[in-house]
Amino acid sequence: MKRRIGIASAVMAAVVPALMLATASPASADARQCTLAPGPGDTNDSCIQVWGDGTWVGEVEVWLSSSKYAFPLPGLYPADVCNVKLDVWGQGKYGGHFEQTYTNTGCAKGTLGARFNISRTAVDGSYLCGRTTWNGMASKANCVIVHS
Repeated sequence: MKRRIGIASAVMAAVVPALMLATASPASADARQCTLAPGPGDTNDSCIQVWGDGTWVGEVEVWLSSSKYAFPLPGLYPADVCNVKLDVWGQGKYGGHFEQTYTNTGCAKGTLGARFNISRTAVDGSYLCGRTTWNGMASKANCVIVHS
Protein backbone atom coordinates (compact mmCIF):
# COMPACT_ATOMS: atom_id res chain seq x y z
CA MET A 1 0.00 0.00 0.00
CA LYS A 2 1.46 3.35 -1.03
CA ARG A 3 1.74 5.94 1.74
CA ARG A 4 0.97 9.60 1.14
CA ILE A 5 3.70 11.59 2.87
CA GLY A 6 3.95 15.28 3.65
CA ILE A 7 7.26 17.05 4.21
CA ALA A 8 7.35 18.34 7.76
CA SER A 9 8.84 21.60 8.91
CA ALA A 10 10.43 21.64 12.33
CA VAL A 11 8.58 23.16 15.24
CA MET A 12 11.11 23.04 18.06
CA ALA A 13 9.71 23.06 21.57
CA ALA A 14 10.93 22.22 25.05
CA VAL A 15 8.44 19.82 26.58
CA VAL A 16 8.42 17.51 29.52
CA PRO A 17 10.16 14.29 28.35
CA ALA A 18 8.17 12.13 30.77
CA LEU A 19 5.38 11.42 28.28
CA MET A 20 3.39 8.19 27.99
CA LEU A 21 5.66 5.51 26.57
CA ALA A 22 4.47 2.45 24.73
CA THR A 23 6.60 -0.68 24.61
CA ALA A 24 9.93 0.39 23.16
CA SER A 25 12.00 -1.64 20.72
CA PRO A 26 15.78 -1.29 20.40
CA ALA A 27 17.01 0.56 17.31
CA SER A 28 20.69 0.70 16.43
CA ALA A 29 20.21 1.91 12.87
CA ASP A 30 16.92 1.46 11.05
CA ALA A 31 13.79 0.51 12.98
CA ARG A 32 10.07 0.23 12.29
CA GLN A 33 7.12 -0.56 14.54
CA CYS A 34 3.39 0.06 14.80
CA THR A 35 0.88 0.26 17.63
CA LEU A 36 -2.93 0.35 17.72
CA ALA A 37 -4.35 3.87 17.38
CA PRO A 38 -7.57 5.86 17.01
CA GLY A 39 -8.54 6.36 13.38
CA PRO A 40 -11.33 6.29 10.81
CA GLY A 41 -11.22 2.55 10.12
CA ASP A 42 -12.11 -0.70 11.84
CA THR A 43 -8.39 -1.33 12.35
CA ASN A 44 -5.90 1.55 12.78
CA ASP A 45 -2.14 1.61 13.39
CA SER A 46 0.19 4.46 14.33
CA CYS A 47 3.62 3.64 12.91
CA ILE A 48 7.16 4.96 13.15
CA GLN A 49 10.10 4.27 10.82
CA VAL A 50 13.59 5.46 11.77
CA TRP A 51 16.54 5.74 9.38
CA GLY A 52 19.98 6.21 10.88
CA ASP A 53 23.25 4.65 11.90
CA GLY A 54 23.93 3.83 15.56
CA THR A 55 22.89 6.86 17.58
CA TRP A 56 22.77 9.07 14.46
CA VAL A 57 19.13 9.70 13.48
CA GLY A 58 18.74 10.87 9.90
CA GLU A 59 15.01 10.77 9.21
CA VAL A 60 11.86 9.58 10.95
CA GLU A 61 8.55 8.85 9.26
CA VAL A 62 5.31 8.71 11.26
CA TRP A 63 1.98 7.64 9.72
CA LEU A 64 -1.53 6.45 10.43
CA SER A 65 -2.70 3.34 8.54
CA SER A 66 -6.39 2.52 8.50
CA SER A 67 -8.56 -0.30 7.08
CA LYS A 68 -12.29 -1.05 7.05
CA TYR A 69 -14.37 -4.18 6.63
CA ALA A 70 -16.64 -3.93 3.59
CA PHE A 71 -19.46 -6.33 4.44
CA PRO A 72 -20.59 -8.55 2.78
CA LEU A 73 -17.20 -8.68 0.99
CA PRO A 74 -14.45 -10.61 2.76
CA GLY A 75 -11.29 -8.92 4.03
CA LEU A 76 -10.08 -5.44 4.89
CA TYR A 77 -9.96 -2.49 2.51
CA PRO A 78 -8.12 0.86 2.82
CA ALA A 79 -10.10 3.53 4.66
CA ASP A 80 -10.06 7.24 3.82
CA VAL A 81 -7.58 8.93 6.15
CA CYS A 82 -7.65 12.74 6.42
CA ASN A 83 -6.17 15.49 8.59
CA VAL A 84 -3.65 13.67 10.77
CA LYS A 85 -1.36 15.45 13.23
CA LEU A 86 2.04 13.77 13.52
CA ASP A 87 4.59 14.24 16.30
CA VAL A 88 8.13 12.97 16.77
CA TRP A 89 10.43 13.65 19.74
CA GLY A 90 13.65 12.48 21.32
CA GLN A 91 16.76 13.41 23.28
CA GLY A 92 19.60 14.95 21.26
CA LYS A 93 23.14 14.36 22.51
CA TYR A 94 24.23 17.94 21.87
CA GLY A 95 20.97 19.87 21.94
CA GLY A 96 18.74 18.43 24.64
CA HIS A 97 15.13 17.47 24.02
CA PHE A 98 13.69 18.04 20.56
CA GLU A 99 10.19 17.79 19.12
CA GLN A 100 8.80 18.25 15.63
CA THR A 101 5.12 18.42 14.70
CA TYR A 102 3.34 18.46 11.36
CA THR A 103 -0.35 18.30 10.46
CA ASN A 104 -0.98 16.61 7.13
CA THR A 105 -4.21 18.27 5.98
CA GLY A 106 -4.56 16.02 2.94
CA CYS A 107 -6.56 12.83 2.46
CA ALA A 108 -5.40 9.43 1.25
CA LYS A 109 -6.65 5.86 0.92
CA GLY A 110 -5.21 3.70 3.69
CA THR A 111 -2.26 5.73 4.98
CA LEU A 112 -1.36 9.35 5.71
CA GLY A 113 1.82 10.59 7.35
CA ALA A 114 4.95 12.74 7.23
CA ARG A 115 8.72 12.31 7.06
CA PHE A 116 10.81 14.40 9.45
CA ASN A 117 14.43 15.43 8.86
CA ILE A 118 16.07 14.93 12.28
CA SER A 119 19.79 14.92 11.34
CA ARG A 120 21.25 14.70 14.82
CA THR A 121 22.93 12.35 17.26
CA ALA A 122 20.61 10.99 19.94
CA VAL A 123 21.63 10.08 23.47
CA ASP A 124 22.63 6.39 23.62
CA GLY A 125 19.81 4.49 25.36
CA SER A 126 17.26 7.29 24.93
CA TYR A 127 13.77 7.00 23.45
CA LEU A 128 12.80 8.26 20.01
CA CYS A 129 9.01 8.48 19.86
CA GLY A 130 6.21 9.22 17.44
CA ARG A 131 2.48 9.74 17.80
CA THR A 132 -0.49 10.29 15.51
CA THR A 133 -3.61 12.32 16.33
CA TRP A 134 -6.82 11.84 14.36
CA ASN A 135 -10.07 13.69 15.07
CA GLY A 136 -8.62 15.01 18.35
CA MET A 137 -7.74 11.50 19.61
CA ALA A 138 -4.03 10.76 20.08
CA SER A 139 -2.36 7.37 19.87
CA LYS A 140 -0.08 6.18 22.62
CA ALA A 141 3.54 7.14 22.18
CA ASN A 142 5.26 4.68 19.84
CA CYS A 143 8.91 4.56 20.90
CA VAL A 144 12.16 2.89 19.93
CA ILE A 145 15.31 2.88 22.06
CA VAL A 146 18.30 4.42 20.31
CA HIS A 147 21.62 2.66 20.90
CA SER A 148 25.04 2.38 19.29
